[in-house]
This record gives sequence, C-alpha cells and structure tokens, in this order.
Amino acid sequence: MMRTLFLAALATPITALLGMIIAALVMRRKFFGQRIMEIVSILSYAIPGTAVGIGYILAFNAAPFRWSGTAFILVMCYVFRNIPIGVESATAALRQISSDIEEASMNLGAGFGRSFRRITLPLLRPSLFAGASYSFIRSMTAISAIIFLVSARWNHITVLILAQTEILRLGVASALSTMLILVIMLFVGLITRVTGLRKGAIFNTDSGNIYVNGKKINDVPAFRRNMPMVFQNYALFPHLNVFENIAYGLRVRKVGRSHIQKKVKEICRVVRLQHMDQRYPGELSGGQQQRVALARALVLEPEIMLFDEPLSNLDAKMRVQTRAEIKRLQKLFGITVLYVTHDQEEALSVSDQVIVMNQGKVLQAAKPQEVYNAPADLFVADFIGQTNFITAQVLEDMQDTVIVLLEGQKMQARKGKKQKPKGSFKKGEKVILNIRPEVMHLYLEENKGFKAELKKIDFLGPFTEYTIALDSTELTVIQSSGEQEGFDMREGAIVFVHIPAKRFTAHKEEET
Repeated sequence: MMRTLFLAALATPITALLGMIIAALVMRRKFFGQRIMEIVSILSYAIPGTAVGIGYILAFNAAPFRWSGTAFILVMCYVFRNIPIGVESATAALRQISSDIEEASMNLGAGFGRSFRRITLPLLRPSLFAGASYSFIRSMTAISAIIFLVSARWNHITVLILAQTEILRLGVASALSTMLILVIMLFVGLITRVTGLRKGAIFNTDSGNIYVNGKKINDVPAFRRNMPMVFQNYALFPHLNVFENIAYGLRVRKVGRSHIQKKVKEICRVVRLQHMDQRYPGELSGGQQQRVALARALVLEPEIMLFDEPLSNLDAKMRVQTRAEIKRLQKLFGITVLYVTHDQEEALSVSDQVIVMNQGKVLQAAKPQEVYNAPADLFVADFIGQTNFITAQVLEDMQDTVIVLLEGQKMQARKGKKQKPKGSFKKGEKVILNIRPEVMHLYLEENKGFKAELKKIDFLGPFTEYTIALDSTELTVIQSSGEQEGFDMREGAIVFVHIPAKRFTAHKEEET
C-alpha cells in the first residue's frame, strides 16, 4: 500500500508539470522544435496501449532489475500514459485565459517565464489540481495492480509471462515496439495538430524597422521597450486586485515597496480610482476597468504608450466619456500615444495627427482637420467620414484650386494633395469631386444653387440627413435639425442645394 501511494504520488506531479509545460509551449510560444513537441503531446492519444505495454513487459521482467529500477519504469510508464490528462487540463484552462493577459505582463516588463509564473500559473491551479487528482487515481489503480503481479507471492505469474516472451526474444521485441512507436508518432503528427492560439510578441516586424528617439528597437524584446499597451479587452489580471494590477509593472522592475505605494496611490487619484484599489476586475464596470488599464500603463512613466482599440467594448455614452479622459491624461502626462482604431470619430477626436494606411502604406499623415477637409486622395476621402462623389469637367487649372463645370455651373474646388502643382489637371479632363454632406445647404426657395429632388429624410436627433437626386446622381446632405425649423421639407419636394466654393476637393479619376 505504501509503495502504491508513494509511486502514484511521485508520478502525479511529474505528469501535471510535464502536461502544463507541453500545453504552455505549444499554445503560447514559437520556438525551434515546436512541431516535435506537438507530435509528442499527441502521441499518448494515438497509441497509449503500445507505449504502456513496453512498461508492463519491463516491469514484469523483474530479474534484470532491482526494485528501484522497476519502480522507476512504472513511474515513467504512468507519467507517459497520463500526460494527456495533464496536457488536456492545462490546454482547456489556457483556452479560457486570454493570451493578451500574458502579453500585457510581458509588455509591462516581465519575461515569458516570470509572466507564466506570476500570472498564468495562479489561474491554471484549479484545472491542474483537477487533472492531477484524476491522474493520481489512475496511477494508484494501475500501479497497485502491477505491484501485485510482480510481488514475490505471485512470482509464478511473472515466470509464466517470461516463459511466453522468451520465445520472442524480449530485447528484440522491445526494440521493435519502440521503433513502432516512433513510426506511428511521426505519421500521426503529420495529420494531427494540437490546436491553440499562438500569438506573437507585440510589434514583431515582418519587414522594415522601428525607431524610438533614433534608436532601432526591432530586436529589443517587448518587455524591455517600456512601451506599455492598453489592450482592446484591457487584459487585466483577474486574480489580482486593482492595486496589484497597477503595481505589477513596478514590482517587475523591483521598485521599493514604499515607492510603489506612493506611485500607485497617486495614479489612482489621477484616474479617479482612489476608493477602488482593493476591488477585483470582475467587480468593476467597463469604464472602471478601462481606467485600471490606463493607470497600469501610466504608472511606469513611459515615453510612448500603445492603444489597441481601447473603447470598442464600451457603450456609446461611455466611449465619449472615456475618450475625453484619455485625451486629458495624455495632455497631463505629455506622453506620445500610438492609438489604433477603426472608429473614425474616435480617431479625429483624440488625435493631434492622423495616419491613414492602406495595405501597409501610409497614404496621408496630417492633422485631423486636414485629413478630413483636404484628403490626399479618393481612398482617404472615402475612408474618413461620410462623403459624396460627383463627376465634373475641368475648365481651368490654378495653383491650389481648379475651376470645374458642374451641372452647367462654374465651381472652384481645392486640389487633392497629389494634384497640388499647377498643370496637374488638363482643360476638359473629367475629375471626381469629394463633397462632405455637412458643407451643403438646402433651400426651398429658388436661389443660385442646384435644383434637386428630395428623396428621403432621416431625423437623427441633433442632425437631419437628407438624400437628394441631382439629375441621376444621389447626394447626402446633413444639416442641424434646428436650422430646418419652420421649413416644410417633405419627401418628393423640389429643393435647391448650395455648395460653397473651395469647400470640396477635386481628384483625378485614375485614383479610383
């Protein structure tokens, strides 16, 4: 009984440890030999009987081995057999733990090993304990049976088994069994893979270089760059309270305890979390979690901060409030912020400079007002905000503007950035005008504007959106709802639209 308990207790932690290591390496890391690790991790699923059979044969063959040797074989046999339990329990738990949490830890200055030990392992403990318990029961059952078989009292069973195996030459049979395992292992590995999220380190470059203050940082690990990131899902550590979440990066840097207390309390006051430092992330609202993520990055006093769509999980009202908070903190700390977002209103609101990219190429980098009002090309015009495109004919090309003929009327348009030099447009050439909906004005009485038919009216609260038909072209006009009070605008009515000069841009047709 004591031997059974001892061997089962010895096999269980080894199984859990190996299973956790295999699962973590396969799911979370990219390294040389990962493919082999994947193959090994599925081996026990494919041929457990063959593998354990070798252990049985060697365990029964008691003559060449001392008890310690037989015990070692038994332990290794059941470690190998139960590794799938350890791998499966660790893999299931890792799938529930966002890899962003580990990346957030590394982004705050911890390496992979420290991040796994401090963040991932505490979250894995319940699953590992459950897997270890099941593995222990399996090991006890099987090891006790084998000890019973090879004990002196039942030695005649061993003799009987040896008599059957001597004819087959046990050494050769074991060697052939091992070869079979390797062949099947390689074959199964070609058609089966262990699934899991493999997320690269932050800002690994496919090509090009990254420079900060003139220093190339391509080869600097993310955890050594001091460029903390605010993740889309915040990536807060669920087992740590607000104080410990914020203090994590400081502890990694081995900052003194008193200094940590001072800095965390100060940053909690700045982000208005001073009375919530003992709460856990699950007890906070989305906006409060966002502020914890901000504080965790700001407390490190970085020169550059990264934001990955930080407001996408918030409702509309909270987005507006948090957007203003981010801008306030950026101004307060004087930090350069690289803010990635698909929300155009958000981008224009928080930025000092907007960079519009398409397929990895920068199309325009300018102040938000310039990007919106004077887009570099048709892609930027279409991508940023709502707009109208209408075809016109060039009458005269000037330095920064161009005179066009639109529906029989002369109009003066700004040039797109790519057509700034004089002579970029030719007389008679067809151009595409980019006209923002809010620059146009609708009137019921006839004036110098264009005659159009009102097709649709959409009331949006502070704004009203009108769809008009200018000959065969439909345009969208947006006006303040207050401006239209007293005007009887009805669908199907004839209206007149006025387009102010130089409030729209002209682009070459080939830009499309």
